[in-house]
Amino acid sequence: MSRQSLIFFGIGLAVIAAAVTLMLWSNKGSHLVLQGKILKVRTLSLEPDATIAAIDFRVTNPSNFVYMIKDAVVRMDTADGKTIDADTISRDDTDRTFAYYHLLGPKYNQTLIERDRIEPHQTTDRMIAVRIPAAALAVDNRKGLHLKLDEMDGGTSEIREQR
Repeated sequence: MSRQSLIFFGIGLAVIAAAVTLMLWSNKGSHLVLQGKILKVRTLSLEPDATIAAIDFRVTNPSNFVYMIKDAVVRMDTADGKTIDADTISRDDTDRTFAYYHLLGPKYNQTLIERDRIEPHQTTDRMIAVRIPAAALAVDNRKGLHLKLDEMDGGTSEIREQR
């Protein structure tokens, strides 16, 4: 190939790379996903094999669209490598739990419920209370928690506890 052909080929590749980069960059707000982290986990033993966990977390919606919550699922990884599914406690029962069990401390954030809206480019703090079928010691010695948030249109976001 001649030198002039290589120069035009290189310029063509640069133009194509710039066009692809521009298309990807301009569509980054269209990807519906939540980013976040678990801030605090408070536990309370109810029975020898049942523990309530109040999970405070912060989420950010970096997209250009509303993220509407369809479902929230919490899983716990135990110290011995098992995964335990937790049962979500409703908003009303969470309010009663915090009113009755003062050992949990104050309720800092609003409880996450179905159809909660997280507006575009919004950062918000929420909490979710769950009943974990495990002893309080096993919950306190866990490897981590996974909070999976499903969106009404089928998207899924997962927030993992940093331990």
